Amino acid sequence: LEKCQDHWSARTKKRAEEILTKDYQSSESSGDDEYQDPPTFTIRRLYWESEAMRKLKDSLDGVCPQRGAPRVLSDKFSSRTVPESAPAWAVQKTKQEELVHE
Repeated sequence: LEKCQDHWSARTKKRAEEILTKDYQSSESSGDDEYQDPPTFTIRRLYWESEAMRKLKDSLDGVCPQRGAPRVLSDKFSSRTVPESAPAWAVQKTKQEELVHE
């Protein structure tokens, strides 16, 4: 977050701090071909993440690019569920309604 100090508002920094845990990270797995050179990681976004959270995470990735193997975005979603303490802004509205009715 220190790299973002000049570019982000206090609100954006606070939101970033709220989601900087494993619960909010997209899932990733190594490619099917273990002998692929160079190896790649497949990224599966969270099915419940809001557009605001996705944009914030993309912005973080731009400031702190991944090191090592290249990442490829999958058309499949992660099975990681919504954390109990997830801030409302980070969860799609339709997923918030589903959680209330469970």
